[in-house]
Amino acid sequence: MLANYDYYCPHCDAKLTADRQIHFLVCTTNFELANLYLSAVPGEYGHRSDYDLKIKNGDRVEFHCTSCRANLQSKTYPDFVEIHLKVTPEVVFEVLFSPICGEKITYVIMENEMVKYRDDFYSIMRNYKKTG
Repeated sequence: MLANYDYYCPHCDAKLTADRQIHFLVCTTNFELANLYLSAVPGEYGHRSDYDLKIKNGDRVEFHCTSCRANLQSKTYPDFVEIHLKVTPEVVFEVLFSPICGEKITYVIMENEMVKYRDDFYSIMRNYKKTG
C-alpha cells in the first residue's frame, strides 16, 4: 500500500522515489556522498548502492536528499531519519525510520499521532481514506 505513494524531501520537497525505490545520498567512511536505494515497500529492508558501502549491523548511516543534499535527520525526533509521504498533494505524512543498520523501525505521524508501521498503520490508513 505505501509503495504506491511517493516520498519527498522535507526540506526542498524533491521526489525521492522511482521504480518502487527511495533514492538517498549517504555519507561514506571517506566523507563522500554515495547513492543508496531502499525499497519503498514497507517491510523490505535491503539496500543497494553504486558504491561499495561498508555498512554493517549497528552502523549509523547519515541520509541526505539527492536534490538539495540536506541532512534528513529529523529535527523533532533526532534518533530518526525523516521523509514525507504524499497520499495526495494536500495529505502529507511524516515518515520516520531508524538510521541504524539492522534496526527495522518505521513510524508514520498522522494527525500528530506517531504510529508504528505495522498492522495499526494499515487500519488507520483504511479509516483515514474513508473519512479523509
